[in-house]
Amino acid sequence: MTFKTRLTELLHYLRDEQIAFADRLTEEERAEVGAPDNWSAKDNVIHSMVWANRALDNLETIESGQEASDHAGGDDIDFTAANDEIFQEHKEDTWEEAQALVRSTYDRADAYIGRTSEETPVSYTHLRAHET
Repeated sequence: MTFKTRLTELLHYLRDEQIAFADRLTEEERAEVGAPDNWSAKDNVIHSMVWANRALDNLETIESGQEASDHAGGDDIDFTAANDEIFQEHKEDTWEEAQALVRSTYDRADAYIGRTSEETPVSYTHLRAHET
C-alpha cells in the first residue's frame, strides 16, 4: 500500500468517525449553546475543522511555491487567543453550518491528497512558516 493510499484511507476513517460522532448526538446536544470556557459539541466540531482548514491553507500555499504562514500552528502562535477567536467567530453558527464545514473540509482534504504524488513531501515542518 502506498503512502498516498494509506493517507486517503486515514482521512476517510476520520470522516466516518466524525459522522458517527454527530449521529450519536441528541437534538438537545446538537442545539446546545457553548461558552468560551465550556464548548458545546458544535463548538468542538467547528474548532477542529477550522484548524484542519488552516493546515490545508498552508499545504496549498506550499504547493504553489509560496512560503506558508504560521496560522496552522507552531511555536510562535498563541493557541489560547486563536481558539478564543475561533469560538467568537463561530459561536452563532448552527449545527447544520457545522456539518457543512465538516463536509467541505473533508472534501478539500481529499482533493488535496488527490493532487499529490507519492513524492510530495508532507511533514509537520511543512506546516510551519519559520521552518520552510
